[in-house]
Amino acid sequence: MSKAICTDRCRKLPGCARGVRAALAFVLATTLLPTALFQTAWGDEAVGDKSPGLAKMLDRESQAILKAYQAAIDAGEDPSYALAYLAQESYNSSESDIAPLLGETAPSEFYLTNQGAVTDVKFQNPWGSCWAFAAIAGVESSILKASGAATGSGEVDEPQLSNLPSSATGNGLDFSEHALAWFVHEPQTEESGGSQVGEGLFRNDPDSNATQMVGGMPYQAESALTSWQSFATEESVPYTYRDADGTFHTDDSSWYHMSSAVLDPSDETDARNKDWSVDPELRTEEGTGWRVSGTIDLPSPAVVSVDATTGQKTYTGYDAEATEAIQQTLMEVGAVTIAYKGDQSEPSETTGDGKYAGSGEHISYDNWCQYDANEHPGVDHAVTIVGWDDNYPASNFTGTVSGSPEGNGAWLVKNSWGADAFFSDRGYSVEDSIGWGLPDEEGGASGFFWLSYYDHTISNPVAYQVTPASESYDNNYQYDYLATSQQPSCGTTPGDVRVANVFTADSPEILQAVSAWTFSQDATVEIEVYLLDDEADSPVEGVLAAKQNAVFEYGGFHTVALDNPVRLAEGQRYAVVERVPTTYTDPATGEQVPGGYFNLESGIDPEVTATMNIPLSASTVSNDGETYYTEDGKTWKTPAQLNEEMDQLGSPMSYGSALIKAFTDEDPNPPVREDAVLEAVQGEGAHGEIVETYDAQALSADDLVAKAYYGEESAEADDLSFSYRLEGADDAFVEGLPSDAGIYEVSITLSGKAVGSVEYREVTATVLVRIDPATFSYAVPDQKVKIGTGLDTIEAPSVAQGVAGQEVRGALSWYLDEARAQPVPADYVFAGKEGDAVELHWSFAPAETESNYVSEPVNGVARLTLSGGGNPEASSSGDDGSTLRNLASTGDVLASVPIVLGTLVSVAGVTLVVAAARRRFADKR
Repeated sequence: MSKAICTDRCRKLPGCARGVRAALAFVLATTLLPTALFQTAWGDEAVGDKSPGLAKMLDRESQAILKAYQAAIDAGEDPSYALAYLAQESYNSSESDIAPLLGETAPSEFYLTNQGAVTDVKFQNPWGSCWAFAAIAGVESSILKASGAATGSGEVDEPQLSNLPSSATGNGLDFSEHALAWFVHEPQTEESGGSQVGEGLFRNDPDSNATQMVGGMPYQAESALTSWQSFATEESVPYTYRDADGTFHTDDSSWYHMSSAVLDPSDETDARNKDWSVDPELRTEEGTGWRVSGTIDLPSPAVVSVDATTGQKTYTGYDAEATEAIQQTLMEVGAVTIAYKGDQSEPSETTGDGKYAGSGEHISYDNWCQYDANEHPGVDHAVTIVGWDDNYPASNFTGTVSGSPEGNGAWLVKNSWGADAFFSDRGYSVEDSIGWGLPDEEGGASGFFWLSYYDHTISNPVAYQVTPASESYDNNYQYDYLATSQQPSCGTTPGDVRVANVFTADSPEILQAVSAWTFSQDATVEIEVYLLDDEADSPVEGVLAAKQNAVFEYGGFHTVALDNPVRLAEGQRYAVVERVPTTYTDPATGEQVPGGYFNLESGIDPEVTATMNIPLSASTVSNDGETYYTEDGKTWKTPAQLNEEMDQLGSPMSYGSALIKAFTDEDPNPPVREDAVLEAVQGEGAHGEIVETYDAQALSADDLVAKAYYGEESAEADDLSFSYRLEGADDAFVEGLPSDAGIYEVSITLSGKAVGSVEYREVTATVLVRIDPATFSYAVPDQKVKIGTGLDTIEAPSVAQGVAGQEVRGALSWYLDEARAQPVPADYVFAGKEGDAVELHWSFAPAETESNYVSEPVNGVARLTLSGGGNPEASSSGDDGSTLRNLASTGDVLASVPIVLGTLVSVAGVTLVVAAARRRFADKR
């Protein structure tokens, strides 16, 4: 099942050993461009600005891509085909300077046809859908090998060209080229793509339903097939048009009407004027019993470079190791599709009598072999390599413009221009056949031909890895439906470059595997999986659940089985984060620095491509909470942010999802889901609040939590988390527990946890907590005072004593009477005779800033004994001019004396403790 990820399920999260590796740089849109091209595009501006910013870098590179498009158009080439060589430069490059290990030596001859691993030759008329036929032929070959049906020996002296597996004779596979060719050019619907509705390729000139059937490239087939889409049986989507009643036409008695002649829109008999549309629901039909689980994008034997200024392609040499890589893949996986330059891109007769002349421009029809030695090659056709002969004579390539190649050796290639057996097996007259290809064992045209190892036009060799649907995964979570359809190779950028997709499990599932794209040989993929909560702001803000690296010999789409599968509860959000490291060459300085591939799908503004008469446009979709990227491994951004920057620069490029899928199986033993048990302490306050008294420490879980259980198992302290804020405040909750006096809202969370077979859900509770002010103590010790001295000689503590040794600041006042109505004047001195006793009343009131303590003062009495002299006369005057009386004899009151902050003096005496006061908090209520 391919998961349609819907928007309502998404949460918001705020030198080269081979080829031209050292010259590789960032590639976007429909191709990969060499570094030299970008040096011309922005090297001058980069002087003094080594880090112009990702958006500026991408914009400059997109402009370079448009120049490459224009160069192809000016040369009269289909830009989709012309850009194939630029993508191939990436796949010919390597992340390693070590030569590849190709295993045991390949035989000098090998033919998949003799193994029984090649289906019969099909007929692509009337459309330029060779790329779809090549891709399906490759997939069919891989399935025949993977299924064990190919039991013959491929190491023979002559290739078998007839009696091949065919659905027409009841002994072969037959999958739909029609479905692939149609849906590749159709954007996603809500049913097929979920939140990615509208994403995909589309024709700029869809004049009729039929125009969707024209040209394409291997990387577009790769993107569609690895999405578990566009892969149907020939029976469900046959290669024919619809009749007026909407059913597929079956009476194909007039093949000659399926011609490649110039289309006459008024000719109702021409099949190209018919309705070739396919029901949208067939896009996700999986009736083949197989899935494409990987692709192998191989190096090409023909090494071609692209001029930075003109866009001209130049053949630079032959890569023998690439030939060996293709041979190894043929033996181990199956047929290999390629693009190349044929004498024509569609089947046609070259003489009036239906026969072929001895030689075309580059193909010998006498020997049915091609060698194109054009120093400025191009491609216009896609076919399938099914075998080879190292000793095929170079001398057979005669009578053509290019002459003979530099050495022996040729590929056996399956075309899609029909064969005599194709028509006869289906009950049609062999006269309908165009008679193309090597003679088969019965003398009929087989549809196969030889292609020299040294042909300069060979490009984009691809093989398909397949898996039986019954052995595949239950679910495919994906956003990258466009994938590499218009960006056949992602480019590189400096820094710790990573991309991520975030998904949400629809049910209890097990994450078994993820996908990755690589675009060079010997590339490494670093993979991390994170479990996220609903508040996560980035794809790495969660629990790291899996981490592993994978290395791939060749580029392509890869399914990576996790060493440690991850169990997912229903509704669990999870992120797959990937990094594909490489060495980035600064185009301005030539300096090589660590970098990575920027693996996001991309497309060019349809208005731009339409204006340039480019036949295909692409639409990318990226929604909030789905895709993220980072340039430095720390700061995560979204494609929407990048696209906004690109828009501000006036760039035609837009970016979509990360090239990452997630594959899950339904959990066969899903845990029982229950709520954990969390009960708060029952409050005893007037409003049901929990009441505590300030003790200079934060509240603890024991103060608030009465019960915390997972079934019968008690929760641990680490399972609980707390946050709080003042009651009635609009402030955000602060993590932790309060310690100061006040009234608080406290949120308690008991985290989710798996215990045995039960998955306990997270639970929360909110309680009201009142922390009352604490009492404090203060005392003035009994003491002797010297006659003739003043209040400043009384030894009194400068601060009161709070809880846990805290000092409580405040002010001390002196009074004569117990009612504390008569303050003692501050300027009077003690007078009397030695031994006289004086009782002075005092009151200590805490400062207003001491909110953790009660506001009521502490009162007490100090017993003072006079010492050190006689009974001097009073010498001071009162405020009213009267003479102040002797304190010893009159008992008048001393004035209030402010207490200065200082260290508490340890003295003997009686300590009075004030009862707790609640007036402040009663006022707050």
